Amino acid sequence: MDLHARRRDLRPNELFNQGFNSILNDCQKIVEDKAANEAKLFKGLKKHLGKKLVEIKEKNKALLDLQRKANEGEERLLELQQETSKVSNLKAKVKGLEEVVSSQDSTLTTYDEALMVYQRDLEHWKATAM
Repeated sequence: MDLHARRRDLRPNELFNQGFNSILNDCQKIVEDKAANEAKLFKGLKKHLGKKLVEIKEKNKALLDLQRKANEGEERLLELQQETSKVSNLKAKVKGLEEVVSSQDSTLTTYDEALMVYQRDLEHWKATAM
């Protein structure tokens, strides 16, 4: 028996129910296909998102490493600035000590000249006293 003959034998109510069931089955298949496609899409997006998350973590780690190196560089720069200020202070102290030494050299030169004059005068007095 072919399909058309079967449909002719059905009453209108049965024919309606069969058509409705056919439409319902078609809709259900469409919904199932759409759900399967959405599930595939979801899996693909989830995988892509996972890859992007790994990339972001790697970039974040690289940025944190760079930040750590920058902080270490800043700390080293502060240490060097402190050392530089110590050098400047030491230069100022050396200059002050050089001035003191120069002043003492000048004083010693004056004392030496006075001592030489005293010795010459002493020898002269000894020679005249004899």
